[in-house]
Amino acid sequence: MAIRIEFYELIVPVQTGKLYYPQNMDCFWCWNDGVICTPGGAMNPFDVCSIMAHCEDMGLAGLKELDGEKKLLDYCIVSQFCSCLNAKCDWLRVRKGVAWNPEYPFGLNQPDKFPCSYGGFYFESKEVWEQSKVALLALDEAMQEYERKKEQKNMVHEEERIDSSGLTILAFDIMPRSTPYDNFFIEQGQKTLEQGFRSLFAETP
Repeated sequence: MAIRIEFYELIVPVQTGKLYYPQNMDCFWCWNDGVICTPGGAMNPFDVCSIMAHCEDMGLAGLKELDGEKKLLDYCIVSQFCSCLNAKCDWLRVRKGVAWNPEYPFGLNQPDKFPCSYGGFYFESKEVWEQSKVALLALDEAMQEYERKKEQKNMVHEEERIDSSGLTILAFDIMPRSTPYDNFFIEQGQKTLEQGFRSLFAETP
């Protein structure tokens, strides 16, 4: 299932996480669906550079240009406000505050008991889990269409342009289409937060 993006998340394939961040893999804040995971992160953009530097120092490659195409290789850092990735990534898609692997969108470690917490979300029932699958497939289909359009039109997500003042700005060429489920995981994240508060107060003597 999609993994929740909160603030700024370092996202890597699970095998990369096990190799480079073994001490973090069992932490409660490391969300893991068996395919991708979040072994690190930051609450503000000022710490993102240090995370990137740490990744690069360990030998992980981030954004690179290969054969004239920008690609995300070993790791990716995204914010919860990220609309979509601005470079090609074979193992990751991002949309509306969630991330997933395009080959295994539902992950490999799917729960069999409910309620449960999974990927940073609280699922109160099997019905909610199934609704999440429908929502994720809708987002994934929209992202597939978006990626095809980018390739067909030979466009990039962001293009440098010069405004009237002479400053370089970033302009969006195309964006993924909207779906009826665009706010599904945002609302699910709010419900997860509410459940966390209910559990906290329930445990308070």
